[in-house]
Amino acid sequence: MRQSGWVAFILLALVLFLTLSDASAQSEMFCSPGQQPHFSHGFAFLKAQLGAMMGEPLECEHYDPAGNAWQKTTTGQAFYLQNSNTPMFTSGNRRWAWTLAGLQQWTDNEAATVRITPSSQPLTLRVMSYNILFGAGADPGWEQAAAKLSPFAYPGNRLPQILEVIKAAQPDIIGIQEAAGWDKGSPSLAEQVAAELGMNYFLAPTGSGLHVALFTRFKIVEAENLSTRMGNVGALRASLATPNGQPVHVFVVHLDPFSAKTRAAELVTLTQEMSPYLQSPTLLLGDMNFFCLDNPADCQEYQVLSQAGWRLATAGPYKIDQIWASPSLNPPVESLPFPGASFDISDHLPVGAVINLMATR
Repeated sequence: MRQSGWVAFILLALVLFLTLSDASAQSEMFCSPGQQPHFSHGFAFLKAQLGAMMGEPLECEHYDPAGNAWQKTTTGQAFYLQNSNTPMFTSGNRRWAWTLAGLQQWTDNEAATVRITPSSQPLTLRVMSYNILFGAGADPGWEQAAAKLSPFAYPGNRLPQILEVIKAAQPDIIGIQEAAGWDKGSPSLAEQVAAELGMNYFLAPTGSGLHVALFTRFKIVEAENLSTRMGNVGALRASLATPNGQPVHVFVVHLDPFSAKTRAAELVTLTQEMSPYLQSPTLLLGDMNFFCLDNPADCQEYQVLSQAGWRLATAGPYKIDQIWASPSLNPPVESLPFPGASFDISDHLPVGAVINLMATR
């Protein structure tokens, strides 16, 4: 969209939303049974920026047939414009919008001077996924389990070597599978790893104890543990704020290692969770545990993801470690090198790519 068209578009959209909101004012909260009003997706980004100015949600986020959303708060009204991927908030005559250029603010009287100019400079994302096998043996209990594996045993604490591999790759975003025992300690192992890497983190505990985790140089605006919905192993979702002002959404997953039918069912659940993010810059990092990428037509796990609109960005040498992306992300420009990575420190090799995040609207 041309720069000169942004103002008229946003103002028209605000008038439309306010009109529809007033016309449909009712006591219902648009929540599913048991659901409580909360901010998510782009509205969570705005809340993180505006704080108390945005108030607290009075109802659940709800949509019109075009995919636009709105949500009343204690201080105003939040809107999401699907066509421009723009979350906005209005309170009285004051307006805010989260755009590719960051947070924009204006009043009705200033609207004629508002210009929302997407960044013309791409942001290079270095993205990585790594299954480190039983928490890299950093927790004594899991180290004993790794030492008893057959036919290949992994005795000892392998975390220092794992961290050297990660540091050498210099990722901006890394998904970790089998962060077993990383919830233990004071501070926790996950917090210690984050401090050594100079990253923010989110750890998603799982029923199996294997856990999945996300580490990133970017601010984590919100994150959620999806493991109880996924089944056997684990999954998480997080929304990140990048330096160029564009949100990036990340899912980290570890699928079932035994059954293609189970993995396909897990992916059906996962793609439902991922659906609201399909038109936004979104990454899926995971130990997918299926080898059939060379024959995608007969690979049911691949078909679930592909038919849901997701694109395979890259896969490791043994195919099961993969990175998928939403259509709005550019294809990878190169693979990440991993000096020091070997089967001596994990039964998986890391997978990674360099992706340019460019404004597309």
